[in-house]
Amino acid sequence: MYSKSKILCLVLGATVLACLVACSKRPQLTEEQRRCANLPEDGSVSSSVYWDCIKTLPPEMRARLCTLPGENKLFVASPECYETLPQVTISGYWLHGFEHSAFARNLDDLKFDPKGPSGAWLELSEEAERSVPPTPKYGHLRLYRVEFVGAESKGPGSYQYAYRTGAYVHGFTNIEEIPLSVVDPK
Repeated sequence: MYSKSKILCLVLGATVLACLVACSKRPQLTEEQRRCANLPEDGSVSSSVYWDCIKTLPPEMRARLCTLPGENKLFVASPECYETLPQVTISGYWLHGFEHSAFARNLDDLKFDPKGPSGAWLELSEEAERSVPPTPKYGHLRLYRVEFVGAESKGPGSYQYAYRTGAYVHGFTNIEEIPLSVVDPK
């Protein structure tokens, strides 16, 4: 039989060994990553610092920085931040052109308006970008019915060209060009 002190030593030794194994598996952060992981959330740091830090940190540490501090709590619309959102299959319509990338789940929510954007800004991964035709020339648009795996933001953020929400495409599962006259009867 083991004495209580031997059992206590064995348990303590096993605990220390388990801690050493767990600590060795934890990623070692660089000085820059440690600085980024400890950014204040009081708005005293510029948003450009947040953008830079998001790219520096490992994926599991980015979510906190993907909402900018301050009154409006803006979402940082970068691929790294979209990765922190639930990844789901999304379908809808994409109006695509030079400096124009609007997405809506319903065609009625995606109207051509030269005064400003409707729908959500649609950001594409490099993989998704390779699977679509080239961007139309300035002043020309294409309309697609799409299905993709990706993420949608639900609130205000730092999107392109005054869009109020955004979506991110990891990869298209279906993309079909449809007549532009559906949204622009000219």
